[in-house]
Amino acid sequence: MILSLGADTRSKNVSQLILCVTPGPKQPADLKSFLHPIVEELNQLVQGIYGVKISGMEGEHTIMAFFLQVTGVLPAFGKIINAKGHNGRNPDRNPKFQGFQFDIKEYFFPPQHPTSRATLFNIRGNHARRTPTSIATDVHTVEQARAVPGLRSGVEELEKNCGFKRYSILFSQSPAHKARYPHLKYLEKLGSNIAPHDVMHLLFCNVVPFLWEIFSGVWRVPGAAQDDFVMSAADSDAARKELRVARLTVPRIQARSLRDVKMHHKS
Repeated sequence: MILSLGADTRSKNVSQLILCVTPGPKQPADLKSFLHPIVEELNQLVQGIYGVKISGMEGEHTIMAFFLQVTGVLPAFGKIINAKGHNGRNPDRNPKFQGFQFDIKEYFFPPQHPTSRATLFNIRGNHARRTPTSIATDVHTVEQARAVPGLRSGVEELEKNCGFKRYSILFSQSPAHKARYPHLKYLEKLGSNIAPHDVMHLLFCNVVPFLWEIFSGVWRVPGAAQDDFVMSAADSDAARKELRVARLTVPRIQARSLRDVKMHHKS
């Protein structure tokens, strides 16, 4: 019903159905404990609610509700579907873009491997795409490895390769979840479409900070010549002084957030 509304209306508070609010300020220690009551009701709604009277229609009707999509910021997506995140070799939930390990915790995804020069991906080429079945298989493989006594490092490598850490109650359900919520089997067919990427989160948390590092000369390749698009130290200092002067022209509560961008480029 909500998706039948216009795009300018469906996102307003009056059109939202708030099912629960987790206590803050930190994230829940067990997110599934908040999701189970919601999924229990979703399982009932799929079966149908009988004897419903609908305005403008005669008689009583049976209505059903289906769960289609999760919306939110990227870290919330990761918690919902138990994704490995940025420290996985194949973090993309649609095509498989394999990256290379830059250091202990970070992976980079250039078109070519910096050492072997092997092609990692080509945006104009055809890629092996993940399917709901392949995702379920990958997650099942990780869970089987976790159930066998052994080194945690082996499970960690499987998680990095497939991009997921464990079963998810709304994404790749465990056998126990399937038995408990038998009417939600249609979730398996949705696959990664259940949690689309939030582009704005990637832009503000990744692209913008890295761009500032490049412009200010902080993230410079050792031994490389000065690039035309990199700001000089004098220009950066001039921008800092202008920003400090600008604080006097705005309300104090807003001026507090106008910090030195060069010092706080990750904020």
